[in-house]
Amino acid sequence: MGAINRILRGVGATSLKRQLRSDDRLMFMLAGEQWVVHEPWGDNSRYWVGPKNVNRPGYLGGSNS
Repeated sequence: MGAINRILRGVGATSLKRQLRSDDRLMFMLAGEQWVVHEPWGDNSRYWVGPKNVNRPGYLGGSNS
């Protein structure tokens, strides 16, 4: 998660909070919205990074569940 933290800070993310007991490994604020770094099954080498509220108006991406 250290590399992900550095990347997020480099693009202006704030309030980074690690979640140790959740597949949402990291929560952060970016452009006034809450975002997550999701690691499916908790031991994957791939991550999904996207808004926490995928049901917000205008969001066309996939789901984080």
